[in-house]
Order: sequence, then C-alpha cells, then structure tokens
Amino acid sequence: MAIVCFLEVGCASTGLILPEGPSRPFADYQGRFNQATGPCQRVRTMQVAMRVNAESRQTTFRGEVLGALSRPASLRLVGVAPFGLPGFILVATLDDAAVLVLPREKRVVTATAVEDLLSMVAGVSLSAEDFLAVLTGCVVPAPEPQQAKIYENGWIGVKVDPESTAYLQTVDNVPVIVAGRRPGLTAWYSDHVRGLPRRIDLRARDDSGRTSSLAVTLSQLSVNIDLQPEVFSAETPDDYVYVTLEEFQSEGETLENSGLLVPPQ
Repeated sequence: MAIVCFLEVGCASTGLILPEGPSRPFADYQGRFNQATGPCQRVRTMQVAMRVNAESRQTTFRGEVLGALSRPASLRLVGVAPFGLPGFILVATLDDAAVLVLPREKRVVTATAVEDLLSMVAGVSLSAEDFLAVLTGCVVPAPEPQQAKIYENGWIGVKVDPESTAYLQTVDNVPVIVAGRRPGLTAWYSDHVRGLPRRIDLRARDDSGRTSSLAVTLSQLSVNIDLQPEVFSAETPDDYVYVTLEEFQSEGETLENSGLLVPPQ
C-alpha cells in the first residue's frame, strides 16, 4: 500500500502518514461516520489546557496554553509563563476584531482576522470556528459526508466537503476520526477519550509553500460548560499601546524574539 506523507521532512520519524493507493468505494459509511463525529459535533463550548509544540517561520514555541472556545466563533488563548504575567492573550469573537495582548510589553496587536494572529502564535492559519473543529476531530465545522472509500489498511476516507476528507478507523470496536485533510492542512488524532482526541498533530503549508507544524496535547478538558461573554473580551490598562499586526511585523518583531513565548519550567 502506498502512503502519503504531507510534509516530507520529519514524517519518517513521527509516523504521521495518510493512506493512499488501492482503495474501493465504501457505501456503508454513514452510521460509522455519525458515531465517530457525534462527540465533536456536540461540542458547543470547550475549556482546556494545552501542551503545545509549534514550529513555523514565525515562531518556535514549546509551552502551555489555556484555551476557551465557543461556537460560532469565539476564542481565547493564554500563553502561560512559569511566573509573572502571561506571554500573550489572544481573543477573538465573531463581531469584533481579533486582538493579541502582550502584557510584558504593554502592547496590544490588532488584526482584522484571527487567522493572522493564530498563525503568528501557533503556526496555523485558522478561524476560531475552524480551530474548534480541528481540535475536536471534526476536521471542518459542519461536516457533511458525501462519499467514502476504504483502504487496504482498513481506514475509511469520508469526503466531508468538496475539498476535505476525514479518515475513520475502528479502535477498541469504536469508530473514531484518526486523521483529516483540508486545503493546506493535515491533522492526525490519537489518544481518544469518549470519542474526542487528546493528541492532535497538525502539518500546514501556506500558499507560498512555507510549512509549519503544531502538536497539541489536551488535558483538563471540559465541554459544553457555560462561558460568559467576558471570557472572550480583552480588558487592558490605559497605558497599553495599540499597534496593528502590520506595524508589529514591520518592526521585525515576533513573539519569540520578544521573549514572549516562554516555555514552562
């Protein structure tokens, strides 16, 4: 059986591969797909601690991030430092511009799209809605299975939209999503608990061909809890300076060279 390694560098050591080659149509996929995606499709809100390992052109970050996400498009990520102020606070909602608060520098970076700030922090360009879908294993926010095929290794690839595929595998007699591919991004899922993955490995490639990777291990996971609107707001002192993302980047700044991505002790 042929296999596809999304990024050529590093795949041999990590074993992050997708099936490719001989396959046949698989008609009896709907029930398995519904069972595999039921847990992630039921997630409305999520609060979680994340152990993060991100590598991209803009950053190399190994540390802990506290996250809160809510449908349809609310996001809060806090970069936890070993002591003192957080390294960063990223906040986004559906109706407001995304902001990246840098408490140590007393600055606030603003951007029209959260994708640009998330790319700078984590190396992946995703909306808040897409980030929640990717973290929970749904691959896309509203997966609609269209057709499927089964590979020689037993994986079932289900088209969830015209450009995206979710891969199912039976683990301990339960179908789960073990990988997904969407434009510019491939995800691998493992360590499932009650149908939701606790380990997510992402490989991304942007339009210019630059690659990045993000490995996330989830813990302290709570889903469908009440998250007040204040969770997704950014209150800043009056002496904080606001800059646009373009201004921040034109200064040659990154979170890494500013000492704002601090690994835990």
